Amino acid sequence: MPLQQANVEDRVRADAGAHSFLFCHGYGCRYSDQVSFSGAEWAGIAAMMPRAPDAAAERGNLAKTIGHMRVMAAKKTGTEHDLPAAPMLRFVDPSQLDCVDETHNAFAYLRLLEGAGLLRFHKTAAPVARGYTPMLTAGHHSASVAETASGTVYAVDPTARKLGDDAEITAFPDWIDKDPMPTFVF
Repeated sequence: MPLQQANVEDRVRADAGAHSFLFCHGYGCRYSDQVSFSGAEWAGIAAMMPRAPDAAAERGNLAKTIGHMRVMAAKKTGTEHDLPAAPMLRFVDPSQLDCVDETHNAFAYLRLLEGAGLLRFHKTAAPVARGYTPMLTAGHHSASVAETASGTVYAVDPTARKLGDDAEITAFPDWIDKDPMPTFVF
């Protein structure tokens, strides 16, 4: 089932002085830690989101910024050795994140950026999911943004990327047609 947006929103605090949120890890948000970015850390994040000339450039900045925020949060939560694509052999390891954890956290990053006025061409949209077939796969989740001018939805998906790499940002019709992330990656 797709993540419930209200549940995710309840865990994000994006007020001016407290850039904090509940960080999920350990597969399916089994563990969570409150993460706050200091004023200096937030200034560095904001500097990665300069005023873009158009929506495509803003998505490029956003991909880099989400990658950077993942590293910062990982250092604060003991998840800096997270492996891409959530290997199932590690599902009991609280230092690992699956797509549910990554979706929750990316949604939080997006809300923080949006709350700070750093998104000019996009707004945070509801999390999305693909690949649900009974008994075959658990599917795959992603955060998303909607381009304000066109309404086009883009999946913001860092799950298959190494920590520190740019998040994958893909138009929803292209993202939904991809194979779901393998449930059993060894």
